[in-house]
Amino acid sequence: LPWDGRWVSSRGGVGESKPGARVSLSATARFLARGEHHLDNFAVQLLLPLGLSVGPPIMISTPRFLVVPRIADVRAGADTLMAAQSQQKRRSSRALGETEFIGVRPYRPGSPPKQRHARTWARTGAPHVRVHSAERADDVGIVVCCDGLEATEEAKEGVMSVAAGVAALLVSRGMGIDFLEIDGERAAIEPRQGSAAKDACLDRLATHSFTDEMRPSTLVARAKGLSTLVLVGSAARHFEAAGPLRQRGVLCLCVFVGEPGEAPPVADGLVHTDWRAVERGEAVLL
Repeated sequence: LPWDGRWVSSRGGVGESKPGARVSLSATARFLARGEHHLDNFAVQLLLPLGLSVGPPIMISTPRFLVVPRIADVRAGADTLMAAQSQQKRRSSRALGETEFIGVRPYRPGSPPKQRHARTWARTGAPHVRVHSAERADDVGIVVCCDGLEATEEAKEGVMSVAAGVAALLVSRGMGIDFLEIDGERAAIEPRQGSAAKDACLDRLATHSFTDEMRPSTLVARAKGLSTLVLVGSAARHFEAAGPLRQRGVLCLCVFVGEPGEAPPVADGLVHTDWRAVERGEAVLL
């Protein structure tokens, strides 16, 4: 295995098998470092009778795979993920549980009386009720900031883990993720919802390389149409854009990942955790 890998579970070699039989073995490994990995080539050979020689080798090509960051335990109530009201005709997200009208259906015993649709009832002569579906969230973004020299690599990895947890939380709540931005590099997420959106975020987080260069924030200038933003950072300056964004009506949720015992920066609505707590699996409450 590579330097950061270790076997979690494995099985021994293949014992005796009948001619033409198929035997399957499985082993599980865990890796610490994010990014692309590969295993060294290996060969499979038949052990001939008496164990004195082996048959011709079957070479196995190098398997390649991607190691994603640890998914932190990020939690939030339904009201926390409700976006501010739309301003200047911008779209806004809605709280989980709010609905939109999509049609009508015949009345069934137990249907809410307040959902009766009078016009369809009058036209058809049979009682009908409204049908609603959950309103999906619009213009939701995740911004990850970990550039510069202020934070250690452990804290930056904690930022990646929390961002992965945020993506998993949004997907589990049925919300859509429009984009994921890491140190100024923005990637659109398509599709916006479901496991495919979560996988796209994890893949992007897995392949990002840290940089010591301090990059100026462009969040305020690029906030047009944005309704909800989750900002995860490792330095105080990463949250300077939160105030102006809130003034524009953007719901801005901020998570600071620092060193154990480090005082968090002063900012409204800031959630504070440290990389060691994230590593231990402690919950981050938005």
